[in-house]
Amino acid sequence: MFGALGLLAGVTPATPAFAAGGFAVAQPMAPAGPLSGRTIVVDPGHGGRDPGAMANGIREKDVNLAMGLGLKPMLESRGAKVILTRASDVALGPNEDADLQARVAAAQQAHASAFVSIHANAMPGNAGYAGATTYYGPTCGFRSGASQSPVDVGRSYSLGRRIQAKLVQATGEADHGTQPQTFWVLGDPGIPAVLVETAFVTNKDEAAKLADPGYQAQIDNAIADGVADFFASGDADKQPAPPSSAVRSCVGPPPAQEPPTVWVQTFLPAPLLAGPDPNAKQFTMLSPFFYLKVLGSAKNYLYVINPETNGPGYVEAAKVGPSGPPPSFEPFWVENFAPTGVWSGPAGGIRFGTAPRWSFFQVVAPQDGPRLFVKVAATGNVAYVDAKDVGPSGPPR
Repeated sequence: MFGALGLLAGVTPATPAFAAGGFAVAQPMAPAGPLSGRTIVVDPGHGGRDPGAMANGIREKDVNLAMGLGLKPMLESRGAKVILTRASDVALGPNEDADLQARVAAAQQAHASAFVSIHANAMPGNAGYAGATTYYGPTCGFRSGASQSPVDVGRSYSLGRRIQAKLVQATGEADHGTQPQTFWVLGDPGIPAVLVETAFVTNKDEAAKLADPGYQAQIDNAIADGVADFFASGDADKQPAPPSSAVRSCVGPPPAQEPPTVWVQTFLPAPLLAGPDPNAKQFTMLSPFFYLKVLGSAKNYLYVINPETNGPGYVEAAKVGPSGPPPSFEPFWVENFAPTGVWSGPAGGIRFGTAPRWSFFQVVAPQDGPRLFVKVAATGNVAYVDAKDVGPSGPPR
């Protein structure tokens, strides 16, 4: 199933009360129902450098995102709290494995009630193949090395078959059933988790429907109905039996894999030290919410890599918490609409000179301070320019 092979969580803040005539007026509460108080993580598959399946003028990542954004308010209107793994066209990690694990981590960190990953499928060489499938994870066999209990498998299967039934009923798609599959995102999130393959971009008719916002809304409403049915059934709190085909023997070595990458984030200012001791040499003071890759541990310290400098060091474990990988950054182009200074740093620093109006710059790092770190198109050199002096642009013409 090619559309699902390459699988920052955007948290929607609670709607604040607003002032009217000096009084705080609370927003109306969502109706009570089976989703009331439940947290659902919606995962629009692919994104950023990974387009997913492509055919008939459709990029899978685009329709996945559109359906994810549409599903969110439908679930919220039924009382759920919804977290999107991505709300724009971004990758969630520096490589495929990190991207996939970030989606699982979003559900784990949110203590979510269910995880729903949205995809479109592809069947190269068979343009007539069509239909919908909903997948759930078996007990083991995942490339990540994850495993899960038969209870978790049974709950995921119960969620999947309810979504699949509603999807087929609402869209008339061919029913390819609810099947076990070892997709990374279905391995050990610790909650009911499914991956919905809504239709085939390689089928011309289905691709046209997937591009239609009205059809996307049909799919979203069907998924929301299926999620609501699952929680109304009580299976989320029971132990529904899993299909025997999904309960595998987990004896023996796990699949070949790279060791999982562990990330943490500081939540207090934290010194990066030369050793696991408070008296060790201090390299720098890390700001709150700084990402660190963990290589090991010693005493009460973690041995980490600073991703900005690629330098190793130790940080006190009590000052960091678990995290997904840093958000990916994709360079983009800007152009200055007034002569702007070219500087050596994000604030202060040495002014190298002045770039004339309509110079092109490629922004190569997230903004840090009032300036942007750029590559100057005219010279290929890197420097900082004031963000207020530039605006969005395409590449040099």
